[in-house]
Amino acid sequence: EVNVYNALRLQQCYINSSRPPFNDVRVRQAMQLAIDRVAFTKVAMGGYGEPADLYVPKSHWAWDEQAAKKYPYDPDRAKKLLADAGYANGIKLHANYYTDQLIVQRMEIVGSYWSKVGINIDKRTVGTLADSNTLWRQGNGDTRMAGWGGRPDPAITYSLLFLPEGF
Repeated sequence: EVNVYNALRLQQCYINSSRPPFNDVRVRQAMQLAIDRVAFTKVAMGGYGEPADLYVPKSHWAWDEQAAKKYPYDPDRAKKLLADAGYANGIKLHANYYTDQLIVQRMEIVGSYWSKVGINIDKRTVGTLADSNTLWRQGNGDTRMAGWGGRPDPAITYSLLFLPEGF
């Protein structure tokens, strides 16, 4: 018997928002709007799982439908946000990610979505420890593709990800 269920695990691109242009919320919003999460789930995840609109799955008590609808796939709106932020000609970012084939493939998919709205990536593959150290401690790199294991209490997840002392 095989059982498939959603868990507190997701694939995400962490964004280094400590420097331009990623310290502009419009750029980060454009990055969100440029990705078709439904198609990504079908292709990159083999149809398993669900689009990660929030840090908890739909079956979790803290999932909120209104919040999950905040960033639908909308490449035209993403282009407008980039233009409004002063990047109508696009931006280039440095993406760090793990060397395993699944992460490489997933980053290529995300990169193809971003390139359609003018966000072009210079990809760099690095090991796990080097990756974390490069992006977070040294301030190098703009984004990092990695998994998030989640925590049973969503307050812990959001604290670890979004408070100043978090990741």
